[in-house]
Amino acid sequence: MSRGGARRLGSVPGLVTEVHEPNALLPAALAKAQRIATRALLSVKAAKAAVTQACELNFEQGQSLQTTKFIEMYRTEDHQKALRAFFEKRDGTYSRR
Repeated sequence: MSRGGARRLGSVPGLVTEVHEPNALLPAALAKAQRIATRALLSVKAAKAAVTQACELNFEQGQSLQTTKFIEMYRTEDHQKALRAFFEKRDGTYSRR
C-alpha cells in the first residue's frame, strides 16, 4: 500500500496508527508486538477475537460484540489489576482471571 493510501485509511480513527518505510517496518512491528505481549492476555485474546469477527459483522453487530467483550473483560480480576497499575503508573501483572 502506498503511503498516501495508508494516510487516507488513517483518517478512520484507530484503523492506521503508524506508517513506516519498508526497511523500518519489521522493527516497528516487533516493537508493537512486544508492547502487546505486556498486556493482559485475556484482553488481547478478546480484542483479537473481535477483530477476526469484525469483517463478517454489520455495524450494529460489531457494536454489540464490542460491548459484550468489554463487559466480559470488565468483570475480570485482570481488569482491576490493570486499573490499579494504570493509576499507580506502573506495568501490570496479570493472572488470566
